[in-house]
Amino acid sequence: MSVSALSKRGIVVVFDTNMLLLAVQKPLDVFSEVGRVLNAAFKPVILRSTLDELIHLAERGRPKERAESRLALELAKKCEVIDFEFPGDADSAIIEYARKHSVVVATNDIALRRSLRKLGVPVIFLRGFDHLELEGEVY
Repeated sequence: MSVSALSKRGIVVVFDTNMLLLAVQKPLDVFSEVGRVLNAAFKPVILRSTLDELIHLAERGRPKERAESRLALELAKKCEVIDFEFPGDADSAIIEYARKHSVVVATNDIALRRSLRKLGVPVIFLRGFDHLELEGEVY
């Protein structure tokens, strides 16, 4: 399935594992914050590889990681799951998906943010431990 940046429900925002875990670790409603930052309707999506990563952590992670991952899986239910095949890890899949589609990515992973920004992909990230911020331009 292909999703363009401006779907019928607004801007497409791809959430990574890190951002969903952050949402359960901090007193932060990431979906409301993304709406505030974009000041527009948006469609939350996750790639199948992100969902698989969360499931893996929920089943095989350390005890705290398992608990947080289970909560993050509940949050992931608010997102549309995109089947996007790409070899490698979830971050590589997000980079490739963002390269091929005009989307915004929500992540707090520094290496992923850096890679996306080099490609000109807008990124939403945590700033100051209590709010999200947009880096880049949304068209």
